[in-house]
Amino acid sequence: MSTELLSATDPILPVVRNLTAPPDDTPAIESAPLSLTVSIAPTHNPLNFSDHNAFDHMFVNEMETKAAIEQLLDEGSHFVDMLYTFRSASRAIPMINDQNAPNKAQLNRATFDVLRPEIVKLKAFMEFQDLTIRTFCGNIQHLVSPEARKKVVPEGLYDALIKVVDLLQKLDNLKDMKACLNNDFSRYKRAFGSIRSDLSDGDALSDEIHDLQLFLGNPAHPKQLLFYNLRDNLKRIPDHEEIICEMIEQCVGFLEEENYLVPDEKYRLIRAVPHLMLLADGEADIPKSFNIFKNKLVNVSRLQKLFKRYPYIPEIGDMSIKMTFILARAPHYDASTMDSYWGGGSNDSAVAPHYLLSKQWKSFREDHLSWTSDFANAMNALKANFSFESFDKSSHNADTFGEVANIALAGIKLVRDMTCAVTEQSCWKFAHPMTDEDLSKIGIDVATSCMKPGFEYERAVRYNYSAPELSVLVDTISMIKSMSSLLLKNEAALAPMIRLYVHNELQNLVQNDLVPALHRADKKKRPVMTSLMQIRTLALDILQGKRHDDYRVYKKSNPKADVPARVVGPAPTQLHLMRTMLRSLYDDKSEARASRGFFSKRDLDAEEAKVLESFYRTSLAFPYLLSFSDTLSKVSDIGDLWYREFYLEVSKQMNSKLPQFPIAMSLPWILTEHVINNVTADTPLIEDLAYTMDVYNDAAHRALYSFNNQYLYDEIQAEVNLAFDQLVFSISDETYTYHKDMAATFHLPDSFKNTVEAAMKANVLTKSVRRHFIPTSQRHLQLLGRSIDLNHLVSQHISNKLYLDIELCVKRYEASDLSFICEFQSTLSVIRTTHGYLCDSGLTLDDFDAIVDVVNESVGATSVRGRIAIHTLRTLVTDLFPNYSYNIYTQRYVRSPIIFRPNDRKKPKSATGNLGYGHMCSKAYEAINKNKKGFVGQPHFIAVVEALGKQCLPLLIEECLNNLEERLVDVDSYLRAMKEGLPPSKLPKYMFRTGGCYGFFEAKLKPFLGYEDLKSEVFQNFRECGNTLFFLKDISDLIDLDDSFSFVGASPFVGVDAPKDAFSTAGRGSSNSVYSAEEDMSSTPLNYVLNEFINAGGDSYASQSLSDAHDLYTKDVKGVRSVFKTSLLHVSKTLQAIGLNESWATRPTASGTIEVENPTEFYRLFSALNFLFCMNEQQQGEDEEFNLSDEEEFGHGFALTGVLLIHNLNQRASFEMLDFSYHVLNVQKHELCSIEKPGTMIANVDDEMQMQTDRFVVMANRQRDVHFNLFSMLVANDPTTINVSLTTFHPPSTDKDLKSIPTGALKITSSMRRIEQKVHSLSLDETEPDVPAAPPTRPPPPARTKPPAPPKPLSAPAATPAAAPAPASRPPPPPRPAPAPESVEAKVEPPAVPIKKPPPPPKPAASAAAPAPAPTPAARPPPPPKKPVPPPVPTPAPSPAPAPASAPPPVPASRPPPPPKPIPAEKNEEESAQKPPPINKMNSAAPPPVTASTTESAKPPLPSKRPPPPPKPSASASTVPDTTKDVSKPARAKPPPPPPRKKITNMSGKSAL
Repeated sequence: MSTELLSATDPILPVVRNLTAPPDDTPAIESAPLSLTVSIAPTHNPLNFSDHNAFDHMFVNEMETKAAIEQLLDEGSHFVDMLYTFRSASRAIPMINDQNAPNKAQLNRATFDVLRPEIVKLKAFMEFQDLTIRTFCGNIQHLVSPEARKKVVPEGLYDALIKVVDLLQKLDNLKDMKACLNNDFSRYKRAFGSIRSDLSDGDALSDEIHDLQLFLGNPAHPKQLLFYNLRDNLKRIPDHEEIICEMIEQCVGFLEEENYLVPDEKYRLIRAVPHLMLLADGEADIPKSFNIFKNKLVNVSRLQKLFKRYPYIPEIGDMSIKMTFILARAPHYDASTMDSYWGGGSNDSAVAPHYLLSKQWKSFREDHLSWTSDFANAMNALKANFSFESFDKSSHNADTFGEVANIALAGIKLVRDMTCAVTEQSCWKFAHPMTDEDLSKIGIDVATSCMKPGFEYERAVRYNYSAPELSVLVDTISMIKSMSSLLLKNEAALAPMIRLYVHNELQNLVQNDLVPALHRADKKKRPVMTSLMQIRTLALDILQGKRHDDYRVYKKSNPKADVPARVVGPAPTQLHLMRTMLRSLYDDKSEARASRGFFSKRDLDAEEAKVLESFYRTSLAFPYLLSFSDTLSKVSDIGDLWYREFYLEVSKQMNSKLPQFPIAMSLPWILTEHVINNVTADTPLIEDLAYTMDVYNDAAHRALYSFNNQYLYDEIQAEVNLAFDQLVFSISDETYTYHKDMAATFHLPDSFKNTVEAAMKANVLTKSVRRHFIPTSQRHLQLLGRSIDLNHLVSQHISNKLYLDIELCVKRYEASDLSFICEFQSTLSVIRTTHGYLCDSGLTLDDFDAIVDVVNESVGATSVRGRIAIHTLRTLVTDLFPNYSYNIYTQRYVRSPIIFRPNDRKKPKSATGNLGYGHMCSKAYEAINKNKKGFVGQPHFIAVVEALGKQCLPLLIEECLNNLEERLVDVDSYLRAMKEGLPPSKLPKYMFRTGGCYGFFEAKLKPFLGYEDLKSEVFQNFRECGNTLFFLKDISDLIDLDDSFSFVGASPFVGVDAPKDAFSTAGRGSSNSVYSAEEDMSSTPLNYVLNEFINAGGDSYASQSLSDAHDLYTKDVKGVRSVFKTSLLHVSKTLQAIGLNESWATRPTASGTIEVENPTEFYRLFSALNFLFCMNEQQQGEDEEFNLSDEEEFGHGFALTGVLLIHNLNQRASFEMLDFSYHVLNVQKHELCSIEKPGTMIANVDDEMQMQTDRFVVMANRQRDVHFNLFSMLVANDPTTINVSLTTFHPPSTDKDLKSIPTGALKITSSMRRIEQKVHSLSLDETEPDVPAAPPTRPPPPARTKPPAPPKPLSAPAATPAAAPAPASRPPPPPRPAPAPESVEAKVEPPAVPIKKPPPPPKPAASAAAPAPAPTPAARPPPPPKKPVPPPVPTPAPSPAPAPASAPPPVPASRPPPPPKPIPAEKNEEESAQKPPPINKMNSAAPPPVTASTTESAKPPLPSKRPPPPPKPSASASTVPDTTKDVSKPARAKPPPPPPRKKITNMSGKSAL
């Protein structure tokens, strides 16, 4: 395989060079990554000052000493890290419990080998501390010599010695803290004792163990051994106190002048002061010993101020020390009298504001905003005036670059101050853990919690920070990291500017500022000339052609020399020597500042000394600016917030199996969790999430590059893995919760939300805006050297959350009835809006419809049977249609009090947390949805259409029609069974009044009440058929309305416009539609565009799709039938298929007249059923709770089925003319409008019968109104309606010839208002059958007035044979106004309401042909007539005659047996049909005798269950019931269990459930 190299002239190279990363608009909310760092200059001297010999200077010994000390400090830092992170190795080694174990020697040898490396480290540590003490004391010995005292001691040397003191005190404290050192040494010593004889160097190891024994556990100094050794060695050096005091003064001076730029340098100076005081203080028992507290070599007041400001100081990691605790070890310190002066008293309340971050946060925030704006302005100005690609190396830009460098330096100092504040607050919290009393206040059981490992750390960290303190800490960390990140990102632009600025400052010093002093020293031959020339030679960079001895020709009038502009900084040794030599020049002890006499001038005057001092102070920052990135890494390091090695050792946590505390105790995770859960905070902490997680980066960086410890990094990594998983989960959950609450509040009605918030006087339903998109949009989050796509992870979690939310929503719907569909649809709408908000925030989520399809299990290409559609169909067929009652006025279904088709459902799961409607609005939506529970109406059907869509609605409608077809088959079977049991009956005359007519029909139809399947099957099937049709009607209206909107929107494109003068809203396809179905569609605008597209050679597939769309909308104007019309047509075809139309059709009679007495049409059977439906069946003593009307049980679905069959059979006119209940209503209306002559009252009934009649009239009136509305609906929607020509009979044109009103005739001038008032008064006792909310248990019906008890019978006088029955002894009805005297010639008055009067006195004997006497009240039996005839006694029903052998069986298997026909009475049947029965108590009437029919017609289709026949009426000589016996009405039988239902299938024959 050959490869070709690109040439330099290849045109692709410029393109490749100019390639840049695509612009990323992701907000920057994280600091610069530490995984890959580029340092332009190191912060430490890599040569360790070994290059000082290359320069001519006078501080050779000092530089050698400093180099040796720096090397010692580097080695000492290694031991500090080793001791702090030291873990016991002996805990992992099993103990030898059996001393006689055969492998004891092997175990001891293995133990020795494992522990030997740790002991070697301890030995090296012991030797190091000896070397360090000797080195420190040797330098002090040199500095106290008379020769050294005459010279100026460089500050760098003192600074190095201060570092040594701080190093020794750290090692001393760590050695005392780590008890595991002694444990490992003891185990090593025991193992060595067992194998000493086997080791060749046993004696040498024994001496080593002896020395380590004295080092680790010195009897004389068990604690602070290193410092006591140092102090003892110093006391042997005379006048060492002066050097120590100078070091103390330098520490205090550096602290006051802030001559430090790294936090650890500040704390090193503070920690060194009490230890230096301890070293300088003499013995108290020695007279005139050095007392550091009373000596004038130190400023005691400055020290006391320092101690009061910093009573607690950080040591390392989670270790902190108390200043007065160190000071108390000084011999001359008296705690009882000196604590108050040195900050050792109880002044924590006064010091706390200096340590708590909340007291300094506002100033930090202001400084941060000010510096950020200044730095941004400076960088923008540089970009506008300078080109970073071609840097302008000009000395004229040095001042501008110097300003930018000073701004950068100010930013570094601000970061340092904030980092120090964070560290000091942590130190304060460690020193002041939560007390038991404070823990009890927040609900922590101290007695139980103290037994948990790590409780002390939990007390100091987890419970010690309040929520406001955590918010301030998070915001401060974000300011630290944001500033450091901003500076690091601009390092490439700042580095050349800083180097040019530093170089320019150095050259100005040596070529301009030192020239006057050089000229004077050279002229007067001063010794200082050597030092000045060394400084000049050290840093001189002269331009070509310029004299090196220009100082010789110096004049004050000469301009400043031009210096070269170079982007290069001095070397570390070079800069250090420069500063050391300058410090030795302007110091008050230097020879250059010494006075030469009264007439002589100093070698350096005051102005020149100020210039040198100014440069010295300015140059302090040069090393930090030159090593820019390393400095920023140190000043922004907050990894100490994670480390807890001290508490791990103190709490004995290492004795357990877990090497670390739980994540809940980790401060970085506490901060991260607070950021996620801090919803009500004023500051947007969610933007600080990545900055907070950067604490783990700092801790891991220190573990790898400072501690050089792998297991610490592994522990950090393990915690980060766990914390990051919880972080992704928490931020995903919080993000989902936030957007769910936003979506839920968006869908809340404004009126409801305003009302609730006004009542609660708080914005409880208003979500504050939080910028969650900032953390969730991060695609390159740097964590432990890994680049993490947080956006992808959060998107995955939220996607799963959406699936779970929709799954719970569907499961709740599947466990509920259809009334839950509104809540289901509103929940789905909220989730859909939430999905939209989440996508707008930058998350990558699946399409919402695709998620719903997956949850709904309808992802197949041909699948239309989702879980939602199947459950909707199931609830319709098994619950709504059989168990609900429909009301046509409210258009609602309510659950029936009596359930014939029970359903067992599990309780739906509750939506908790952010599922469903979310946490904030769940109660509000619960209150809203509560109004839609307990019924099913239009809002539920709208939700059904929206939830299922037009893809699943055809399946739903098809299965409903299949179920309707099955129910019609069952209805046909029961109707055929009841057909032959219907007794013949004529309509009674009006003269028998309402009560008599009602009693007549009740006696005729009473046998049907004993039919056990009458309610549970016949009425139930009627209800199911009617409920199904009502559902299809409501769904059809909604579909038509939706299609109308779609059609109106598409009509301009298909060329169909409404006429300008038409404002009708008639449905499409109807006869009065405003859209013309005959309009030519070829000239429409859309058709024109399609033709142009096709002619232009467009895509055939696209043109075909557009044509199909055109045809789809043009069909709407051509009269497409609605769903309800199609359903009615389907019902008509079904009735024709099962033979119901043929068996119940109207057949002409031989005479050509209408059969009145015994018709075979369906209207007569439904008339009987409707009469039974309107009857009140309450028994005497029956509980009112279960006294429910059939309308309350079955609703208006029963009526719709009967009306539909009548309408389909075209028997409406016959039904309205010959219906039993209509006849009773007509009689009642006639009775209210008629004039009654005195003495003509016949067919009066008792109070109980009258009460039943009144109730029946009210119910029948309701049913007649329902029938009228249903007939109108069917006529308007039935496509098979036949227009019948009607003959109208007009009334007389004038009433002049009417001289009088015939007796008993209808009064023409009577007002219909009186009729309406009467009907209204009769309905006052009844409750309007509205649709109450269905409770879980059977609700009690409206209270009804029980009929009054019959009065006791009075003693009847002796009556003649012709005597009429005596009046009943009951309270008379309330009097009614008597009519005015009649005048035939005057006016015709409205009739008075008839008054129930007692019967007239008996007349003489009546003939046999006379009508039967009127019925007597129930209070007394009727008197005997003139010729006493005993009342008819009911006889038991005779057994049916046996059928001949050739006859078919009486009950075929294919259909239920018909009810038997009644046996004809002995009297004339016509006469008995015209006379009402003498009613006393209709409940006591015996059924008439009937015989079973032995013939049957053609067999109908089999019903789902074979219904039993109705009971046979008892045989009797007369159809008139016996009124002599008071037989109570039998109790209603408990409905039988539902019959096995036919499986619901779709068109393909597969089960849909």
